[in-house]
Formats: sequence, structure tokens, C-alpha cells
Amino acid sequence: MTKEMAKEWQARWRAVDAREQQELREQSFDEKLRALAFLMASVDLFDMSSLAAEDVAARERWARLQSLMK
Repeated sequence: MTKEMAKEWQARWRAVDAREQQELREQSFDEKLRALAFLMASVDLFDMSSLAAEDVAARERWARLQSLMK
């Protein structure tokens, strides 16, 4: 990827972000609340069983990094 291509890519994502922000500003409170309620109700659809093990591994890595920096 050239520097020019990277700049174009960033510009496109800035445009996407600006559009998303505009859409969020235009949404009513009820629409936002409905979306939140849907996400909260769908938590059972996701497998969360590996999160505890991942948390432990991440904490161990951070502890090791901190000990190396002392």
C-alpha cells in the first residue's frame, strides 16, 4: 500500500464515520432504546464461555509485562 493509497483509505473511513455519526444524531431516543434493548436481549446468542479463560490469560500477560518494566 502506498502512502497515497493509505491517505485515500483513511479519507473513505472518515467519510463512513461521519455518516454513522450523522445517522446516530438523527435517530430518535426510542430507536436508540430499542436497539439497546435488542442487544441486551440477544446476549444469550453469544458464546461467552471462553471469556473467563481469556481474562485470566490477559491478566497474566499484563502482570508479566509490569514485572519486566520494574
